[in-house]
Amino acid sequence: RVLFEWAPVAFYVVEPRTGRFLGCNAKGAAQLGYTVDEIERMSIADINARHGPDVLPGMLKGIAHGAPLHVETVHRDKAGELHDVLVSAHAMDVQGTRLILAAAQDITERKRMEDALKAADRQKDDFLAMLAHELRNPLAPLSMGLT
Repeated sequence: RVLFEWAPVAFYVVEPRTGRFLGCNAKGAAQLGYTVDEIERMSIADINARHGPDVLPGMLKGIAHGAPLHVETVHRDKAGELHDVLVSAHAMDVQGTRLILAAAQDITERKRMEDALKAADRQKDDFLAMLAHELRNPLAPLSMGLT
């Protein structure tokens, strides 16, 4: 219980049939801008901005039947802002009841950096293509001006 409460990762305990949150740690609540009590009155459908009600039940059923889930998805926080998250979810039995334990890591900043690196790589490729063209045809601008 201490590990759950003090872990630097957001943890959520989910009821597999309904997707309702039965609990979360302080990091889980803070990551979404809610209190623990508010989270416990919500379900996955309330925060998941990528997977709708047509997909979530199947995902939960698979996890509950022993298929661990590792997926990148998007969560909506209390302020309505979207966060890229990496979710790992596994089934567990607690006093004879099947539950889902999910860890969610906010990867929004990592995704922004990846996008910035991709954009910089595209700009580099464009520059190198232009430079290669100019080096292959150094007199082209002059010859065009003479005609």
